[in-house]
Amino acid sequence: MLEILNPGLLTTIQDAGRPDAAPLGVPAAGACDRRSLGIANALLGNDPGAAALEITASGPELRALDTCVIGLAGAELGAWVPEEGRALRPGAAHLIRSGARVVFGGRSPRSGGARAYLALAGGIATTRVLGSAATYLPAGFGG
Repeated sequence: MLEILNPGLLTTIQDAGRPDAAPLGVPAAGACDRRSLGIANALLGNDPGAAALEITASGPELRALDTCVIGLAGAELGAWVPEEGRALRPGAAHLIRSGARVVFGGRSPRSGGARAYLALAGGIATTRVLGSAATYLPAGFGG
């Protein structure tokens, strides 16, 4: 389990979205980069569309309440574990020890993209609306 110490610029919970909700006037929403969402989840054996954190440009600061493994994919946003001086590269699974922080320093000018995805083994437990955990900011629902 991760505790959010600082949410960053725009960190939301996203999944594959609500593709069947259009007749209700609700857009599909979901991850902006579904390929990276799928990679972050695949690193942990999760369903490709499982809920994960979508981190935009300048990320959050998180603390592990228990030792866990995260899957990280998408843009290089300077993720690292300060207690260990260890950088966390996208496209890999990383062990995060209890009490350690995961800090996203921000987008590098050399980085392609603006969004990173952080998945947890087993997904993120949150309320689902219309079958999805995706945050849809204009309506104020989801993750």
